[in-house]
Amino acid sequence: MPYAQNLAVSTVATAPSPATSGTTVVLATGQGARFADPASKGSYPATIWAVGAIPTPSNAEIVLVTAKSTDTLTITRAQEGTSARTVVVGDQIAATVTAAVLNSYAPPCVTPADLGLIAWTSDPILHQGANAPVNGAGSLYGTRMTLPACSISTLYYFVWVAGSGLTSGANWVGLIDIATGNRIAVTPDQSTLFATGGLKTVSVTGGPIAYAGGDVYATFLCNGSTLPCFACANTADTYMTNIRGSGAPIRAGQISSSTGLTTIPTTATLSGQSVDNHSFILAVA
Repeated sequence: MPYAQNLAVSTVATAPSPATSGTTVVLATGQGARFADPASKGSYPATIWAVGAIPTPSNAEIVLVTAKSTDTLTITRAQEGTSARTVVVGDQIAATVTAAVLNSYAPPCVTPADLGLIAWTSDPILHQGANAPVNGAGSLYGTRMTLPACSISTLYYFVWVAGSGLTSGANWVGLIDIATGNRIAVTPDQSTLFATGGLKTVSVTGGPIAYAGGDVYATFLCNGSTLPCFACANTADTYMTNIRGSGAPIRAGQISSSTGLTTIPTTATLSGQSVDNHSFILAVA
């Protein structure tokens, strides 16, 4: 991580030569002491920009300070996507917090976009087990997620334990907009897929479907004698999944008091919700 030092700012006393590619810059006399020594603190970014101006992409250059000798800095030019500029005497220079500095503090993680996805209910690597809808057939179960403005084509989910005796034409996966209760996407009937284990990759009916963005429920509806178990991010505790309590909209659980359903409604009644630990993992592409 680059070393940070407060108020490391000066002006250029001697410009690099050539001005657009030279790699040493001399600061105002005595002001080199404001800047960290890369020999002990490591290299760090600085920004050089025109005097009397606010730094912008057109008048500023980010450099990497790699060495210091009194008031002379050795620099690597045109860092972090900036262009080498004509550095002149009187320009301002400062050790600055740049995007690279901030990103170096961010823990490495894989995002849905890294895998060609739009969003997911939980990172699949957090999978901890599997559950089936506990309140029986015909109940809507959902896990809350946020979608950006997007075009929805495909849903991904994982059947951990296959169901059996499933009712043809009565098993579905879809997305419901939480604000309106409107169904925004639905798969074809999943009775055959629910009866086998493994990862399921399913195109939504009528896709791609344009969505303006918002909070949605990744929704599962099962009907049959033995319901399938879906991969979950948490199977241990209801209130760890729904840490804010049982107030609607819940994060995961039975999202509607409606029962006996055989299709995901065009407009669902999202009331009478019941929290549990059924945080089913679903991804959207």
